[in-house]
Amino acid sequence: GDHGRSAVDAVVASPVSSKRERAEAELRKFLGETERFFAAAAGFAERLQNLLTFADVAASAAFFAVLGLLAAALTFSLLLATLFDPSHCFICGLYGAVGLLSYSRAAPKGSGSSSQSWKQAFNEVFACVPDDVQMLHRFVATRIQCEEV
Repeated sequence: GDHGRSAVDAVVASPVSSKRERAEAELRKFLGETERFFAAAAGFAERLQNLLTFADVAASAAFFAVLGLLAAALTFSLLLATLFDPSHCFICGLYGAVGLLSYSRAAPKGSGSSSQSWKQAFNEVFACVPDDVQMLHRFVATRIQCEEV
């Protein structure tokens, strides 16, 4: 009885078992990061598609209204800039500098996945826009369940 137990303890304490446990832990960590990456990417794609195709009318209308206001503000600022700088040399440089500065400050320091962080931020901001699972739930709740009752 005790001989078998000491052999198991020797195997568990061996360096091979320790290496395997570390490899398993690294694999679990990698798979967890991969799952979060694909979940954020899929959520981003689904919400963006539903936002641009009026799947949720109120959210799409608000999005396009804000987009229109931003376009109007940019147009107005360029119109004013044309009055002060007809050759557009100064204003193009100013817009470029502002764009570069805002881009450099927006990137999180020390994280290598800046493309992933903006997708997660988009998903958090547009959480009111349904993803495909929520759209399926709405379809079933409004059409199929109503027909069965």
